[in-house]
Amino acid sequence: MSPNASASITIVIPAYQAEGYLTRALESVATQSDPDWELIVVDDGSHDGTLALAQRHAARDPARMRVLAQPNAGPAVARNRGMAEAQGEYVLFLDADDALMPDALERLRQDLRAHGPVDFLFGGHAVVRLDGSRRTLIPEPVRGEPLRDFQDFLRGRGVGPTHGALLMRRELAARLGYPPSIRNNEDVVLFAQMLALGRSRSLPAVLATKYRRAASLRHDTDALLQAGDQVAALLFDPARLPAAFLAERPAFEADRHLLSFRMLTRAGRQREARRHFHRALRLDPGAALRPKSLFKYLRSLWRGIRQ
Repeated sequence: MSPNASASITIVIPAYQAEGYLTRALESVATQSDPDWELIVVDDGSHDGTLALAQRHAARDPARMRVLAQPNAGPAVARNRGMAEAQGEYVLFLDADDALMPDALERLRQDLRAHGPVDFLFGGHAVVRLDGSRRTLIPEPVRGEPLRDFQDFLRGRGVGPTHGALLMRRELAARLGYPPSIRNNEDVVLFAQMLALGRSRSLPAVLATKYRRAASLRHDTDALLQAGDQVAALLFDPARLPAAFLAERPAFEADRHLLSFRMLTRAGRQREARRHFHRALRLDPGAALRPKSLFKYLRSLWRGIRQ
């Protein structure tokens, strides 16, 4: 990319039962300070007014906005469909319940002009919690070393990439794709593989606002647990990742089981929680026996004895 070139960007919004909040996401795109964008909304089989709402917005700006409809197949399939239809060199996925900051595209393009093309460019984001409180998260500079960046992401070190605050080169992202067999944590698989196989960079600017919702997939414990059994197998694909990256699988699986342990403990499902702790202990004793995790396990055990 020449210093004065402007990267073409397609924004893809997968939407399911999003009538109550999709307008916020659409307007955050329409009011960008940089007006050079393409927007694709993929309705994933909604049976409320999501599709009609998106079509009304598209009718106001048909040159830049398109709406696709499909039977319900999950967010991975919807994102892959939007990516396949995109015209931009880069693609930015925005969840239907979130919003871009007004200068998000402008900041992304400024970074590309200043520092050159990249496969995976992510910035910071703000989180609005259920009680209305707000938290801002800014990533540290990534190392530019694929293995270290891969490890940092999988182990939750620092502020990682998230939809809305992330630009991906479409060619590589489409070749890898979101795994369609899972409906939660599909982003973990693609993001990790992009970090492993592409050139990555972080941008110290807030690009999006993420709104927590009680009914969101991000809060669905059962869906997260179900995906957790498949994520490692999909992520650590020997046909895609070199041996040095595959060697990270036991530590990743242990961390996933410890996450499941914590979630189930909070949900009061103590016996089920302890099974995940035991699996983490077998995979990575050092991680499971860290004081904080061990204390939570002993507390769960005590509660089980008292019940």
